[in-house]
Amino acid sequence: MSRPEAAPTDSSSFRNSLAYRSVFVIVGWLSSLWVCLPFEWSRLQAAIASPSGVLGWFADWNPDTTLPFLVLLTLPAIVFAGVRGVRPRVIWLHLIKAAEATDTKGLTKPPRRYWLITAGMFLVSLLCSASIGWREMQIGMSATPSELPDTVRFARLPPAYHDEFSYLLQARTFLAGRFSWPPMMVRPDLFHQIHVLNEPTIASRYFPLTGAWLAPFVAIDVPWLGQWIAGALSCVFFFRCLLRLLPLGSAIVGGLLIAVSPGLAVFSNLLLAHHATMLALSVFLWAFLRLMASNRTADCFIAGVSLALAMLGRPMTAAGFALPIGVWFVLSLLRRLLRKAVSPDVEASLGLRHVLAMGGPIVLGLVVLGIMNQSITGHWNRSAYQYYTDTWTPSHRFGFNNVELGQQVAGPKTLKAYDRWATNLTPGKAAENLWNRTVASSQWSLGITALLFAIICAMPSCCRWSGGDNRIGLVGLSIVSLHLVHIPYWYDGIMHWHYVFETAPLLLMITAVGFRNAVDVMRVLRIKKAMRGWTLALVGSCLLPNWVTAESFWGSSRVSLAVNEQAFSRVRFELFNRLVNSPGIQHPCLILVDERNSDPQLSYIINPPDLSGDVLTCRHPGSAAEIAQLSKAFPSRMLYVFDPEAFQLTKSQLSAQAGDAPAATEKEPRP
Repeated sequence: MSRPEAAPTDSSSFRNSLAYRSVFVIVGWLSSLWVCLPFEWSRLQAAIASPSGVLGWFADWNPDTTLPFLVLLTLPAIVFAGVRGVRPRVIWLHLIKAAEATDTKGLTKPPRRYWLITAGMFLVSLLCSASIGWREMQIGMSATPSELPDTVRFARLPPAYHDEFSYLLQARTFLAGRFSWPPMMVRPDLFHQIHVLNEPTIASRYFPLTGAWLAPFVAIDVPWLGQWIAGALSCVFFFRCLLRLLPLGSAIVGGLLIAVSPGLAVFSNLLLAHHATMLALSVFLWAFLRLMASNRTADCFIAGVSLALAMLGRPMTAAGFALPIGVWFVLSLLRRLLRKAVSPDVEASLGLRHVLAMGGPIVLGLVVLGIMNQSITGHWNRSAYQYYTDTWTPSHRFGFNNVELGQQVAGPKTLKAYDRWATNLTPGKAAENLWNRTVASSQWSLGITALLFAIICAMPSCCRWSGGDNRIGLVGLSIVSLHLVHIPYWYDGIMHWHYVFETAPLLLMITAVGFRNAVDVMRVLRIKKAMRGWTLALVGSCLLPNWVTAESFWGSSRVSLAVNEQAFSRVRFELFNRLVNSPGIQHPCLILVDERNSDPQLSYIINPPDLSGDVLTCRHPGSAAEIAQLSKAFPSRMLYVFDPEAFQLTKSQLSAQAGDAPAATEKEPRP
């Protein structure tokens, strides 16, 4: 390594140099090591106290820290081998002199040949989703006809969460060309489905984007395919965003990290709003980055349309994601107006066009939502979501002291068991939720150690003050904003992070920036190839426990654990469907579900939106007189009683007395 000429030593030159970035690489490495050390030290102490001695440390690995810890320990050796024999002052001068040599800018207009790489990103994401959805799940057979298969693919099982059933109902409602259905006139309290309004109309409580996206896939009975495609398209657009921020190699790294992210793949097999919303937000970010480079009104319009769609999917998520970008947009318009006052030019008219292009679609989206609200709740300014919360789950409201406030306004229609599931949000609980979401989003997007190292390495690139890029800073601020807007909600989320799910691709974009900075620092030290291998090993050490089961080391993979957890509910719903459709059951029928001692999270009250079909379900009434009323209201249906705890289906005594069914149908066996 030759000795370079002396470089400028002022603070601006230092901030723009690789020497400055090398400080963050060191801090990132130390921070990641510090996260691992307590867990590994605890494991080592436990191993020493065990009969196996120190060798016990090599068993029962911590999936978050053990393998990354081993990789982190190798970095000093790699650096020492690369700079061996070189004086520290020479190394320092090389890092300072390399200020102008660092290429952190992406392409303003990516070449068309990059579409081949983009197609590869789409396929990798699709394959990761399919690797989960196509897993075979074992189904109990004792309660179902022998001709039915004893295994079903995960994607083809019924949903796990009641939110998913609500979105399916919404999709079928849209396929019927309507926003809602007439209300249930016979005991709506017994037929109430979780997350579905049954008055003043029957409709999903949720915002319309997800149902609209799923509708064509529901029509051909493959709703899961819609989620897979949404995830793959999101990966494509986030990769196109990275091409505008980073050189091709680093953009490919970021795109692949998004494509193989375990959390994104798991959620692509859930029929929730996240993937449709994430797709809209990925288009929004891509279009806005184009707008920042081109100032074209067309890009502004695309950004406005996609943001409006995201608001029709998850409004709070869209607001949190777009807040920093919106602030930048408003400030840029104000600067343009100030320049117009000083020196008149054509930019003021361009700013007006941008306001109309961005704001017009958002206003139109609000109009659509108002029309839908009017159709469902009878009030244009009261959403189905708010109506449901106020009427049936007041303790699930947004804000602090939710349970105390909810109990004050709880009415006779409140779903008491489900409403009691909410916990009261206090500042301490909010801090706990924030921590849980931060940890879980780190684990599920990539892994805690690799993410922490890369984010710290990326910090100098987040603002121009340190020679970085404000666009990267906006991505980082969107992550922070998404966490902040969800602080006033009591639940940390499905798998502890679904409220901040859309931070995952943004975190991985920042990760690609951080790895780029780390490799750039090592490039000057002539150990670029070794550093690339090290970063690949660090990424692999985090992804392997997420994707691969290794019983001798960390046990089941995080993905397998999540799939098995969700499969429990899915298999129960599948068994229930097989049970009520078995040959021994006389159709059409009405199933009275006894929910008195059952889990409110596992409700079998799920009906078609028009309340048609051979099988209807409702809650078991409290008296024989009420059962008789149901029998009169549904004279053509045979009544059965289902006990979820025993998983047993028996004919109602009222139906048994009528003698309308063979004796063999009196009782169906338990699985």
